[in-house]
Order: sequence, then C-alpha cells, then structure tokens
Amino acid sequence: MLASTIAEDLRDAIGKARYLPGDKLNEVEVAAQYDVSRNTLREAFATLAAEQLLVRIPNRGVFIATPDVEYIMDLYRARAIIKPAGALWGESLDVYYLLSVTHNSIVSLRTGDLEALDENNQKFHRALVTAAGSHTLNQEMNNLLARIRLSWLQVLPSYPSLHSKNVEENAKIAKLLTSRQRYEAAELVRTNLMINLYRILGALRTAQNARKHKCKEKQREIDISFPAAEITFEPPTLH
Repeated sequence: MLASTIAEDLRDAIGKARYLPGDKLNEVEVAAQYDVSRNTLREAFATLAAEQLLVRIPNRGVFIATPDVEYIMDLYRARAIIKPAGALWGESLDVYYLLSVTHNSIVSLRTGDLEALDENNQKFHRALVTAAGSHTLNQEMNNLLARIRLSWLQVLPSYPSLHSKNVEENAKIAKLLTSRQRYEAAELVRTNLMINLYRILGALRTAQNARKHKCKEKQREIDISFPAAEITFEPPTLH
C-alpha cells in the first residue's frame, strides 16, 4: 500500500471524527493495521503533518493536531473565500442536491439526530465547493474539512448543538440559490461563516477556561440553537 493511500485514509478518518484532537497514533499498531512498514507509515505521517493534521513530538510520538485560535481563524478565512465563490460562480451548482440536503437537515433537527445533522451540514458546504468543478479544489477541500473537523471536535462536548443554527442559515442560502440570487447567497454564506467562527471561538474559550480551572461540574451547554418547533422554512420545490 502506498503512503499516499494511507494518508488519504487517515485524512478521511479524521474528517469523520474517528480520531479526536490530542489522540496518540501508535506507529506499530497503525503499521500493522495497514500491513505496511514503519518507513511507509512515517511517510504518510509526514504528509499529514505538513497538512497540520498531525503533530510529531520528539520522544513522545505522533498525535492528532489540537487546533488553537490562530489555526481556527486561518481555516475560516480560507472558507470565507472558497465557499462564497462556489455559490456565486460555480458552474456545476446542483440546487436540487442542496434542497435535498436542507430537507434532510430539517428532519435530523426535528428528530434530534445531531450526528446526521453534522453530516448534512458538511454535505451542504462541500457541495458549494464541488460546484466549481475542480478536482484540485475538491482535494484541498478534503484537507480543509478534516482540519475544520478537529476544530469542531474540541467544542462539541460542551456545545453539542453547534450545527443546529446552520439548518436555518443553510435553508436561506438554498432559497436564494433557487431564486437565482447568487450574489445574495454568496454574501450570506460568508456572513454565516464568520458568525460560526465566533461561535466556535466562544465555545472554545469556555472549554479552555473550564479545563484551566479544573471544573468538575458538567459544562453548561452554550445554547444558541433554535427550537425545532420554530422551524417554519420548507425547501421550495423546483419546477
């Protein structure tokens, strides 16, 4: 097995939350898992370290990266350029798919399926990038989403409803795109990304303060979601 294949598989695993920030990767176990030499595995690790998904600490080993504030802000700056561009200029924008994902998100929110809600949110935003029709950009987006996922995983324990508000926001974007209001949709995508950035940074600071003071009580969830019963938007039907 090639090192690039291992790197791709591990990148996908990180993006799907099979690993958490700070997790240690045992070289012997991972090499056995892929049935490769440790040299091949280290080549894969080096690729992911260059992508800031892994960190090698001398005399300690290889760990899943733990994003800090600057790391997260940098990721959102990139997203704030790439995704609005897809909404505005993407030649392969699939509005039917966005409507379908939006509908599934509403169902997930109403049933309280937060895992499906998270997955649908990623599908929605990935579709905006896919609209560019660029294989190169799609590959870069895979790395970006894996890194974003590490940021989310740091705050989800104290903020499990992180993606709830995105349902309403994504629905508005889908509605604008359905009406061919692409400029307005792109503006809303960018605005929502910046709002999400500050939500995550606020939740991250709360989590860090709790750890710093060794808080033994369960952290109170930062609830900025909206009740499912208040959802009034239903995705429009294209004719």
